[in-house]
Amino acid sequence: MRAIFDEPYLNAELGEYELDTNQPRLTCKWKNVQDVARGDVVEVGGRPYDVVTNAQPDGTGMALLALAALAVLPQPERNPYGV
Repeated sequence: MRAIFDEPYLNAELGEYELDTNQPRLTCKWKNVQDVARGDVVEVGGRPYDVVTNAQPDGTGMALLALAALAVLPQPERNPYGV
């Protein structure tokens, strides 16, 4: 599926507290993601992301999926000799 992926930087302040993070999101055709729901996992460029909101249609035939990066644990190396 074709889509636009972006991961804008977010800096939020609340009193003396400050948060620096990113907000990955995917913009795509509504008809392609209308059944995608919160909790689903999508893969972008080989990296898995958790869908944190239901698909949000924008009224023009496009929709936005808010994402959160999932941690990918490294796979242990296999010894070709089975040792």
